[in-house]
Amino acid sequence: MILLSKLIKSTLTKQSTSGEKKIQLRTVHALHRTEFSHEEPDRSEQRTQSGNNIHYKDQIQTLQQEREALDQLKESFQHEVNQWKADQKNQKQQLAEEADVRLNQAAEAGFNQGYEEGIEQGIKQYSEMINQAHVTVTRSKLDYHDKLNDSQSVMLDLAFAVAEKIIGQTFQQDDQAWLSLVKQAVTEVREQEEVKIYVHPTWYETTLKHKKELQGIALHTRELLVFPDESLNKYDCFIETPYGQVNASVDSQLRELKRVLVEKLKEGTSNEYS
Repeated sequence: MILLSKLIKSTLTKQSTSGEKKIQLRTVHALHRTEFSHEEPDRSEQRTQSGNNIHYKDQIQTLQQEREALDQLKESFQHEVNQWKADQKNQKQQLAEEADVRLNQAAEAGFNQGYEEGIEQGIKQYSEMINQAHVTVTRSKLDYHDKLNDSQSVMLDLAFAVAEKIIGQTFQQDDQAWLSLVKQAVTEVREQEEVKIYVHPTWYETTLKHKKELQGIALHTRELLVFPDESLNKYDCFIETPYGQVNASVDSQLRELKRVLVEKLKEGTSNEYS
């Protein structure tokens, strides 16, 4: 399984910078490649580059808005948790105060009916108050954990939706991001004599163009082939060897990462109950 934590972290770091700065970096990168190829872009290409920069700026703004929405959801959830804790503290204090009042009242009334009878009645009422407080706290704790689990699920889904969009935008803007994904997959099968790489037609030419780089990674591979497959999703990548298949697709990696995080959340909840 190939994790994308480094890729996501790198992407989020790029997205946290201002739109102006990122557009400048893209423009310099484009000029650098043009200057390296000794070709001077005409006015039509410059207008196209300008339009792409505006398009990237809109995409960055959309992603920033989604991240702000996620931050607001986190703040709202934390506010609810803090409010719940404050309410529980006040409720426990009120129950304790009420129990003390009833105990004193019962004891005082007991003196009129007999000292022992008053004490017995006070202890009974005090025990009932303690049991009531225990039941109330237990129910509140269960409600809290239910709400916590629901909120975590929503936040997790939203976080992965944003991550998927960011990864897609990164692949569209930088071929090296896609190539890095394929290289990591090839590294896992570099000991195999025969390696077949299947990608969506969108990425076939890009992958084929870097075939020599991939062969340089697979030092023990006698034959490395790249095939387009229309049945695959846009960011799918499957590597086939005589001994099995490696799924390096973005969707599969995100699903696996989400599965692991959900299990960790469940373990944390179980530990709190125990």
